[in-house]
Amino acid sequence: MIPDEIRMFGRNWSFLGRAEEDIGSSGLTDYNEQTIYYDKDLTLSSQLETQLHEVGHVIEWHAGFELDDHVVQQMMAGVFVLFADNPAYFEYFVRSMRSLHKQYRQHIESEDQGK
Repeated sequence: MIPDEIRMFGRNWSFLGRAEEDIGSSGLTDYNEQTIYYDKDLTLSSQLETQLHEVGHVIEWHAGFELDDHVVQQMMAGVFVLFADNPAYFEYFVRSMRSLHKQYRQHIESEDQGK
C-alpha cells in the first residue's frame, strides 16, 4: 500500500488516489498543497508510473526548472524501467538506502544527545 505521504526537499508531500474525472488526468501535482494526485482506477503498474512521473514534477519544481512534460515523462519512465527490469539492483538500492537512512538517524540522535 502506498504511504500517505513522502518527504522530499524538507517538505511532506501527500499521495491521494482520486478518480480521473476529479483530477482531469492520470496524475496531478499541487505544489501549494504539496499533494500528488493519481488516478486510483489505473492498473498498479500505471499507478506506479504516474506517481513516479509526478515525483519528477516535484523534483523539477524544487530545482526551479520548467521542463516539457514529455521530458519529465521520459526521464521518470527510465527510472521506472531501470527498477522494473532489474529487480536485483532495485533490492540492492532499497537495502542500501535503508542502511544510509539508519546511519543518518543514528548521526542525528548522537548530535541531539550532544546538545
